[in-house]
Amino acid sequence: MAARSVSAVAVADIISRAVQPLLKQQGFKKAGATFRRAAGDCIQVLNVQSSRWNSPEAATFTINVGVFFPAVHSLADGLLGPPSLRGGPAEYNCTVRKRIGSLIPPTTDLWWTVRPGESTDRVVEEVRAAVRDVALPWLDRASNPTNARNEAQPVAAMLLSVVQGDLETARALAAKLKVGTAAYAWAREHELIASP
Repeated sequence: MAARSVSAVAVADIISRAVQPLLKQQGFKKAGATFRRAAGDCIQVLNVQSSRWNSPEAATFTINVGVFFPAVHSLADGLLGPPSLRGGPAEYNCTVRKRIGSLIPPTTDLWWTVRPGESTDRVVEEVRAAVRDVALPWLDRASNPTNARNEAQPVAAMLLSVVQGDLETARALAAKLKVGTAAYAWAREHELIASP
């Protein structure tokens, strides 16, 4: 049990050295391994996700980023899942979200590994650079609803279009929805898809 704690402590140390100071300086508030800040009409979210397969020998983690648009979720009637609003939205509830590896060429799933007794200095520098040079710029770009729509999954993109008043784009996206899904029913109910 103590070795597992050593791995968990190593990840917590990396968060406190690489992520927390940088995000605090940018106005983010920390809750656990999640950081949030209000940015206009949205909330930016960065989460440090530990692997469920962590062991006493090694701890692996990645970074997830997302932007939560309250207006989209209010309109969505649960299509995007219930937001976890205790303390703010969780990354997985965000309107648009990405894993850090998908934003860094060659766009592979990127996880860092730390082991008890090994120096974490290299990982601290890599994580700090990824947050500063990739995550923060992406969060700022995706906080613009048009940019977010271009990054979002189809249902979220349709909802963002409705919120923006771009019903032509919303209808085009709705036309691609699978018949019989909750999103299709929502689009019909909101007259984005004509009744047969």
